[in-house]
Amino acid sequence: MFKACLSALLVLGSSVAFAGPSGATEVSATHGRVYYLDCSLTAPGDGSVATPWNSLAAVNSTVFSAGSTLLLARGSTCDGTLEPGGSGTAHAPITISAYGSGALPTIDGGSGEEAILLDNQQHWTIKNVETTGGSRFGIFVEGSSATPLRLSGIRIADVVVKDVSGEPSKLTGKFSGLIYMKASGEQTFHDVTVSHALAYGTSQWGGIVLDAGEFPSNRGSGITVKDSIVHDVGGDGILIGEANAATSVGNVAYNTGMIMSQAVAHTIGTPSAIWDFNCHHCRVAGNVAFDSHSAIHDGGDYDIDTASDYQTVTGNFGGPSDGYCGSIFSSYGMTERNSTFTDNVCIGNGTNVAGDASGSTGLPSQGAILLNSFGFNGVKPGCLDGVRIAGNTVYWDPASGATSSTPLIQAQLNPGPTYGKALFCPSRPDQVTNNTFVAENPEYLKLGSPLQLNHNTYVDLSGQTPQWQYNLTTYTSFGAYQQGSGQDGSSCFVDLTAAAGAGAPVPAPPGPKACHPGAVPTNRAISTDHPLAYAGRLGASAGPTSEHAHTVANQAWRRALRQALAQLPGQGSLHSAP
Repeated sequence: MFKACLSALLVLGSSVAFAGPSGATEVSATHGRVYYLDCSLTAPGDGSVATPWNSLAAVNSTVFSAGSTLLLARGSTCDGTLEPGGSGTAHAPITISAYGSGALPTIDGGSGEEAILLDNQQHWTIKNVETTGGSRFGIFVEGSSATPLRLSGIRIADVVVKDVSGEPSKLTGKFSGLIYMKASGEQTFHDVTVSHALAYGTSQWGGIVLDAGEFPSNRGSGITVKDSIVHDVGGDGILIGEANAATSVGNVAYNTGMIMSQAVAHTIGTPSAIWDFNCHHCRVAGNVAFDSHSAIHDGGDYDIDTASDYQTVTGNFGGPSDGYCGSIFSSYGMTERNSTFTDNVCIGNGTNVAGDASGSTGLPSQGAILLNSFGFNGVKPGCLDGVRIAGNTVYWDPASGATSSTPLIQAQLNPGPTYGKALFCPSRPDQVTNNTFVAENPEYLKLGSPLQLNHNTYVDLSGQTPQWQYNLTTYTSFGAYQQGSGQDGSSCFVDLTAAAGAGAPVPAPPGPKACHPGAVPTNRAISTDHPLAYAGRLGASAGPTSEHAHTVANQAWRRALRQALAQLPGQGSLHSAP
């Protein structure tokens, strides 16, 4: 029923084209020299505006001083890896940008490991350029030594990074991708922003991956990915790891996990579209993720992962995807504190039922929202403390054929797995509240104490017997569930199948609250902080990714979202949505 409404999303492909600003770039260099590079010229020059350099060799042999600017001629292509020397300062960064008119200047990394490399450098701005090629990375920023310990001030903006060749291997693991930052040893990155970037077209692992420190306690800070688009990548879409005070806001990620198979999952790992790992006081807001793929595990849209404290995922759109819309994982025996998943819209998750030889029953068994404490290879499961799942709207219609149950929201303890239970360290309240759960498959939940549920609305579109499981006891009526579990005392259940009578209040036994279909607030999550509002802002920049790509991506998912939500009750005013 629902799948047809998502067909609009499938019009997006991997061949998005761009037309960047055609006006000449004006540069004001108050701190340092301006250098010029035009690889279309046949004669070498001295880097001046009158006689620009004509090859990357001249650039790569230069150590740039703080405040310098390197301008690349629009319409030109330079072959090889751009790896300039030097570092800027907080008040005088070094800038790479474009001059002239026409298409963005291109760095073609070819078979080299990357197209642009910054190694143990800081205070650089890279903008208004395009890269293609590279056999492992497009733009690679690394800290590979003990000096300096703190690397700061990296800006990547208004860039197109595409077509990195090769695939990850058991040796490289997940260490590859289009825009990739990696700290090593005790080094950390701080004050890093990627904005208005378009990254697409690789069988390598990552789209935009910013790894700011070293697990578990050596974290960077101030890491931001905003208003960017990632699509058609081998593994993860957008990942921020080992960071304090990080944000992912206003991004679009789709067609992630494109190389996934059982062999890749067992050898390399499993991906999600937008997620954080070991991230403290981090925020994921106003993003759009769909067509997230995997095998065996994950394949989700949003993930709060191991060792993350005070993490908030709010006002995002997720789906369709092979796996979950949102998850919270804890491992390594650590306590994960105050994880919040609020005001998100989840539609069309759990679309891949392919299992594996080990007995996996497919990705829908993870549910639309998954709370998971997991251990592996002697590593102890972690515990969750202060989970808050609130204000979300979830439409659950998983693919049929999974050989295990497919609850909309569930907790898991691995290894095992034990469904309906996770490890909690209940020093803080753990709550599921004020959500609207709409189900074509009415297996609503597998949860247990100390989670407290209340003020939720459960909507049945299936005509089947609904199920709620709490503390390993299964209930097949809402009244029995409320009375037996002590949960959802001020919540309500509405059966919108023909048997309930169109528009009529649903009868309920004494005690449980009855819902009226017209009062189901399934669109309450759409607010000024929701991606519907962000959609109008994504294309506001004059950068190269602002016009065509953002417009196409926004129109496709907004159309699908409108069509899908229009099927749900209480949507009389939805036509006014963007």
